[in-house]
Amino acid sequence: TKLLRTKESTAEYRYFPEPDLPLLIIDPDEISDVSSKMPELPSDKEHRFKAQFGILMPDSIILCRSLQLGDFFESCLRILAQRTDKPISELGIVVSKWVLSLVLNAVNGKDEKLPGLNLRPEKLADILVLKVNKKIGTTRVRLLIQHVLDHDGETDIFALNQFYSELYRKNENLLSDLCNQVVYQNPQKVKSFRDGQEGLMNFFIGQVMGGCGGVLEAEEVRLFLLKALK
Repeated sequence: TKLLRTKESTAEYRYFPEPDLPLLIIDPDEISDVSSKMPELPSDKEHRFKAQFGILMPDSIILCRSLQLGDFFESCLRILAQRTDKPISELGIVVSKWVLSLVLNAVNGKDEKLPGLNLRPEKLADILVLKVNKKIGTTRVRLLIQHVLDHDGETDIFALNQFYSELYRKNENLLSDLCNQVVYQNPQKVKSFRDGQEGLMNFFIGQVMGGCGGVLEAEEVRLFLLKALK
């Protein structure tokens, strides 16, 4: 609980103590006993998440709004930290990003549904360890997460990622053709890009990604586009 405001000591309210109510006196030992049995309070957890994991306070407040959400985040983070040598503050930001987006979207923002979600904290950690070790990019993370959500928690993440990688290698010619096609269809934008408007690369990547159904990584597409745009 948090104190919002006080009135009794403010003169204009004309409050005064109720004479028929005796003082409530609680034994200090009873207070200590109850305090020792209390779980970590949300406000304490919010500040701990911010200080320990480098998370912005608004995100920390959301993560601590329920036991289910806070436990999901922290369980995934602890598992991920055991599998990589990255600073925990860096990992905290990565995990919070995906928990607050795809994970919450998967349960429509209803934290109480998290325990029944196919995507368990350890499975999300399997995916994110590939991300933080720069084995995959954002597009692949989304694909892997969505696959687990649509199927079951027994999915072998590393085997699934290998499947997508093999699919990419088998379709290099298709990707090259898509890049050349996008370049051919947008001569004016190609000219502007070659004249120095490098921000147009995002446009070209979007066109190619749409053509391949979003299966490939944006970075993979960018490398092929650079060849096509020379």
